[in-house]
Amino acid sequence: MYKIEIDASDAINGLKNMASSIKPNTESVLDSMSDETKDKMSSEAPVASGNLAQSIVVQKEPLWRMIFASLLYGSALERRDNKSQSPPPIEKLQRWAEIKGFADPKRAAFALARTIATKGYKANKFVERTFVWLESTADKWTNMLGTKIVASYSR
Repeated sequence: MYKIEIDASDAINGLKNMASSIKPNTESVLDSMSDETKDKMSSEAPVASGNLAQSIVVQKEPLWRMIFASLLYGSALERRDNKSQSPPPIEKLQRWAEIKGFADPKRAAFALARTIATKGYKANKFVERTFVWLESTADKWTNMLGTKIVASYSR
């Protein structure tokens, strides 16, 4: 006599493997995604001394990542407008002028501080540019996660 046997245990085991792989695979993809995003944000950051780009860090929690510039002036650069504002510290402007090779860094720092106080300066939206880039890569990360989870079915 011929029989048809239907055994779902392999399917159940495969699905269990998939379910158990979701969190570790998601963490792995989040790590790759945040590392790449950190590199992109660092490359988008304005460069004078290079300190801002080097200050980009990734804060990690389970199933969550935050990428940001740890130097406080990073957010000021992102949001500034052309309105008058208080000048940045002269010492920092002088250091910047030295890095840029001004003949008289102290005089350049005072002139720049006066200009910033009266005219302000335009924002440099390096975080916003990074976010737009990240949105454009969403399919890449979704596909990577899906591939990793599906690959765990047969384990």
